[in-house]
Amino acid sequence: MNKPTEHNKFLYAEDKINIGVLQVFDEDHTLGNLVRHHLLKDKTVKFAGYKKPHPLENYIEVKVQTNGAKKPS
Repeated sequence: MNKPTEHNKFLYAEDKINIGVLQVFDEDHTLGNLVRHHLLKDKTVKFAGYKKPHPLENYIEVKVQTNGAKKPS
């Protein structure tokens, strides 16, 4: 029933997608944008971004995806 179809099977191939998510507490957009900018300078990084889930919550989430040459850790 919830099995992925052949069309969207690539969305569930977690071993081929190297993604890391990091929560940083007591920080805001200043650090998030700085970290994102420096991560994107690395040639092995395909995606780097951050978000502040809610203005009243005092943390940011940084997400990194690599091409597989390095593990996002």
